[in-house]
Amino acid sequence: RKLRQVGARLDPNGFSEVRYLWRGMHRMRLEETFLRLGGTELAPMSTTTDKHVALKYAGAESPLVFKYKTRGLGRGVSIRYLSVYPKEE
Repeated sequence: RKLRQVGARLDPNGFSEVRYLWRGMHRMRLEETFLRLGGTELAPMSTTTDKHVALKYAGAESPLVFKYKTRGLGRGVSIRYLSVYPKEE
């Protein structure tokens, strides 16, 4: 929560604008329950602003790609500094 407050102060216009994030997962399929009720991640998840990165990660065998529409507090914060690939967006 504190990191989001800092982000809002540093870039108030960028904080409130809509941004799309992508998440690619390979060898996955959606269960009927998820299609009816939705779901949630219980831990931080990797996303990217680059659709092509998500598609590449999803691969060719049973690919699954989510597109998230985010804005403000709903976006969370970047944990890029913890990433194995910190130069990726």
